[in-house]
Amino acid sequence: MALQNQIFSIQDEADFTAAALEVFAYQYENCKVYRQYADMLHCEPAKITAVEQIPFLPIEFFKTQRIIAEGKTPQICFTSSGTTGNETSTHFVADTTLYEESFLRCFRQFVGNPKDYAILALLPSYLEQGNSSLVYMLNELIVQSGNPDSGFYLYNFNKFADKIKLLDARNKKILVFGVGFALLEVAEQYQFNCKKLTVFETGGMKGRRKEISREELHQKLRVGFGVQTIYSEYGMTEMLSQAYTAVAPPPPFQDRFPLYSPDEENNVPLFIYPFCSGQNTIRRKFFAVLSAVCRQPERLCYFGVAALVLGTGKFFFSIYAKRTDCAKRKSGQRFLFI
Repeated sequence: MALQNQIFSIQDEADFTAAALEVFAYQYENCKVYRQYADMLHCEPAKITAVEQIPFLPIEFFKTQRIIAEGKTPQICFTSSGTTGNETSTHFVADTTLYEESFLRCFRQFVGNPKDYAILALLPSYLEQGNSSLVYMLNELIVQSGNPDSGFYLYNFNKFADKIKLLDARNKKILVFGVGFALLEVAEQYQFNCKKLTVFETGGMKGRRKEISREELHQKLRVGFGVQTIYSEYGMTEMLSQAYTAVAPPPPFQDRFPLYSPDEENNVPLFIYPFCSGQNTIRRKFFAVLSAVCRQPERLCYFGVAALVLGTGKFFFSIYAKRTDCAKRKSGQRFLFI
């Protein structure tokens, strides 16, 4: 509990470094798979004095190994959606309360108070999959909303569309989370012109329809749902993390974020690299991958000290960054990584 409190009370660089090193030491001591991996890289805790030296565990291990702290019993087991292949990852979670506090803090910071919305979740593929961390998160947000109109939808698109129109007629704030292919089905069949509608897409076609670019998907959804902006949420089962395009203002720690040098073969970073002038190659790689968060999630690298999680400590830390394509000099879209 002391370590959990420390994680959620980070205020500055010194707090961040201290918490990261303590989490690393905990994971090394208690997670056998991670310890073996770190030993192979000669990264014992006694040698690690900076965040930049901490190794990341490849997410492939979540597909082949049981990764959990020794002596812990999982309260729940989440599985990935398998969008990057047939083989899925499994995350054995020993303490769900840490995940809950993390995603609730994240949601309130970057979206708002759940009580302000009727939350509609159109997630057929995730509901069919079972053991989805996204479904778990949205179920809790629906409960937190305290709104009897909040709820999940499978393929009952008529009921989903009718609910949106009913809530709009009542001048209610509506928050929609939906998988890309299902949102597109709705956008093609119905037309909306809501006053207080916010739409988050949580992924692409999941093998149900022909893949299209994120830009094309968002354009079609903007027209169908009658909104100026489609937001994105992308989560990673292996880290119990979320990446948002932000609706709410940025947090005060927004300028502190590291850069990473991805392992090209496995699409996972091995170490953090500090952001500084002269590292143009690393900078380009970082923003190229960051820009692909929703357009090509299968190419996404796993960012942040959150990648230390890899057991049951589940260290979460908010990293806020402006999305900037260095080649095209575009900016303004914001992502949160926890």
